[in-house]
Amino acid sequence: MGRYVRIADLAALEGWGELAEASSADADVDGAALQTDPPTPAAAAALARIEQDIEAAEATADGFVLSAYPDHAEPARGAGDPVSTVGARVLDIALERVFGPGTEADGFARRKRVDEALAWLRSLAKGEVHLPDADGDGETDASGIAIDAPDRIFTRKSLQSFTRSARGYA
Repeated sequence: MGRYVRIADLAALEGWGELAEASSADADVDGAALQTDPPTPAAAAALARIEQDIEAAEATADGFVLSAYPDHAEPARGAGDPVSTVGARVLDIALERVFGPGTEADGFARRKRVDEALAWLRSLAKGEVHLPDADGDGETDASGIAIDAPDRIFTRKSLQSFTRSARGYA
């Protein structure tokens, strides 16, 4: 089972049937077969392929995360826990590994999400974005993000003279 993402996370976004279709050429493997406990040998093979894709996506993310946070350890997720900030990026990468980049009709949406996820992970590795410390214990937490930004340039007060009436409009 993945640290950041579980198979159920992929199924929640794409559906168990689509997950079965993308991971197995066996006609006996459908969404229900992937959820059966214990799974059939064909369903177990499909689940193993999905798990490999998730592990590869996690390894990609870890390469960036651990370069910025060498001691980072993703906390264990309970059944109802949301996907973490890093987990959301891993989910996008895993979805593309399982389902492909998307189609021309959808503008290769999965590929675009992977590009955005990798850009965020690169920013994390460079120190441009940070994992948050929401509980104040001095250690980064696994959820939420913090972004360094310059001070605000435009404020309500600085834009008061830039109104419709100030430009001669009634």
